[in-house]
Amino acid sequence: RHVRHRSPVEEVREQVYFPARQVTRNPSVYLVKGGADAATLVRPVRERLSALDPALPIYDVRPLSAYVHDARALREFTAMLAALFASAALLLAAVGLYGLIAYSVTERHREFGVRVALGARARDVMRLVFVEAVGLTLAGLAWGIAIAVTAAAWLRHELYGVPPWGPLAVGATAGILR
Repeated sequence: RHVRHRSPVEEVREQVYFPARQVTRNPSVYLVKGGADAATLVRPVRERLSALDPALPIYDVRPLSAYVHDARALREFTAMLAALFASAALLLAAVGLYGLIAYSVTERHREFGVRVALGARARDVMRLVFVEAVGLTLAGLAWGIAIAVTAAAWLRHELYGVPPWGPLAVGATAGILR
């Protein structure tokens, strides 16, 4: 039940084993554990396998760490690319939110002037801007979380060892936009 048959990063599935002479479509893979460097084990292993079957083709000899790294490479690249795009989206959202609030303040500067002329303190005017900014941020977060819930189902198979709803990622995003 615990064998990852085709790749070290695939999901664990139940396995059925057949005799090698009955089903020959899958190549055999041998793992050799040794205390020495992997390069020093290649020649003795080749000699030993050739003694068992001289017609046995031996290829793709490499350390297990290289095999695991190559198997994870596509997922790691996809995750790096997603993180890059997510960072760009976060930066654009923050700049957009700043621009929207700056525009709103610019458009309301006469209103703020009238409020100050009628006795409002600077703190009260800042509170108005802050409440509007928080409202816009919360509305954006609500929409973003709704979209993220939908997208999480699509991204679930791309994430390796990370839940699609990482509280750290969601909290960091909300904190940065706040």
